[in-house]
Amino acid sequence: MRGLKNSGTIKPDKNKGQAGFTLIEVLVAMTIFAIGLLAIAGMQVTGIQTNSQASEITARAALAEGILEWILSEGGPVDFNAIDPGVWENWDFEGGTEHWVDGAGRFSATYRITPDDPIPNVFSVEVTVESEAGRNVGRSTTITSIRRR
Repeated sequence: MRGLKNSGTIKPDKNKGQAGFTLIEVLVAMTIFAIGLLAIAGMQVTGIQTNSQASEITARAALAEGILEWILSEGGPVDFNAIDPGVWENWDFEGGTEHWVDGAGRFSATYRITPDDPIPNVFSVEVTVESEAGRNVGRSTTITSIRRR
């Protein structure tokens, strides 16, 4: 047999002693990584839902504060001398009883003015804003303030 040389020595395996990963190790690592990604995705969904609820709560509070300030202002829409004491009235949002806030939903508002509460010569003013659409339907925010006569 020509051309074949047999030196009579065994050459060492080149892969012996080298570090590497087996297929099982790679599959286990990928499984753990996938479980971690699923957990992060779940937290993302929860974060988006919570952010949506916070937007609605913030919008309710801002509307209630705005209405309260408007009622308490001099020359505002309410005549404190001609009120029906202690009766809840619907707030008129420029032609309607509901108001839409972009990104937060639809809201309605009521207010009540009670004279001589908590002390004589003081009006107690309560404003309640309620969610009419979205995840927080039926939830409300109430703000109370006082005004002297």
